[in-house]
Amino acid sequence: MTASLAIDGHSLTLDDVARVARGEVTTVTLAPTGRTALERARRVIEDAIAAGERVYGVTTGFGRLAEVMIPPDARILLQRNVIMSHASGFGEPISREAVRALMLLRANTLAHGHSGCTVRCVELLLDFLNRGI
Repeated sequence: MTASLAIDGHSLTLDDVARVARGEVTTVTLAPTGRTALERARRVIEDAIAAGERVYGVTTGFGRLAEVMIPPDARILLQRNVIMSHASGFGEPISREAVRALMLLRANTLAHGHSGCTVRCVELLLDFLNRGI
């Protein structure tokens, strides 16, 4: 069965999540409204950075380090370190279905357009999902 689903950050249902998790939906794409929301939010972030403003977790540290400005040449390393710090765990691996559901939910949440991430970030998550990675 070949089925597709377009996510926009607002209309995803529990049934959609279950169908993607089970592999009944083979192609998930970003809806035009989700793309527009992501692009708009990204412009806000880029404009703030260009203006030298503080952007939590982008130009500053996190948590107690939110007041610490991160130099421009260290910002990519900051983002990499955040990913690495969250990329470990313990216990038994979770099921393929749970991973698929979580990837879809993360992509859909980002498609709301509140994070400032790039369209490419969401597309990459969806590419992984669509290719079974």
